[in-house]
Amino acid sequence: RDWDWGGSKFQFIEEGWFGNETRHGGMDKIGHAFSTYVIADILTDRIRANAADPTGAQITGALIAFGFMSAVETLDGFTGKHRFSPEDIAANAFGAAFSILRNSVPGMREKLDWRIMYTPASYELPGISSWETDSIVPPYERQRYVMALKASGFDTLLDALADALTG
Repeated sequence: RDWDWGGSKFQFIEEGWFGNETRHGGMDKIGHAFSTYVIADILTDRIRANAADPTGAQITGALIAFGFMSAVETLDGFTGKHRFSPEDIAANAFGAAFSILRNSVPGMREKLDWRIMYTPASYELPGISSWETDSIVPPYERQRYVMALKASGFDTLLDALADALTG
């Protein structure tokens, strides 16, 4: 309801990427990529857990996630507020591709992760950092995205740690 899908004729918008002149400094693009990645990873895991032959699960999961997020973006095209953004579609593609890479390269999933740290809405200040139309700072300020290199994914580091602990 907030998005008002169907509230106007289809419209495009060029939002730009990550520059100072862009709305929210590109956080929306990171949000699109991250959301597509998370959905793709969840679907990949579900397919692998339930399919008789899970070959290609990472591609299927990524394609479904990309299709879903692209449908959402297409519906945004029918709102006067948001509109259809080609940059958002490209960000969705990046998220899907990252999920495929992470789930296709042996050992990559154990070594590399993409995470979000989100500060709860209770920390918002009305009129300053909320979704209100007159707010100074949108709640994107409460989001931190982290690309984590996980030491536990490297056997030599685990072995060294085990040796150090057992002494």
